[in-house]
Amino acid sequence: MSLLSPEVLELMRCPETMQKLALASEETLERIRDVGVPVKVGSQFSGPLEAGLIREDGKVLYPICDGIPLVMVEEAIPVPNVIS
Repeated sequence: MSLLSPEVLELMRCPETMQKLALASEETLERIRDVGVPVKVGSQFSGPLEAGLIREDGKVLYPICDGIPLVMVEEAIPVPNVIS
């Protein structure tokens, strides 16, 4: 089940590059979990990575926390190069 409607997802953009965002696959989330999610000072995200929005180029993921996408540059999680 999608956390966001297709209409809302179509409008979502990375605040840094304006690239489209898409729901991250479970495989992508698992690979990020394996590497470890960096904790940033002042981040609103904490806890296990359960969902996220991945940028079109695959380099950045924005976590979804309690059903709310944290689409802010300071919340971005770098995605390991092995993920496409």
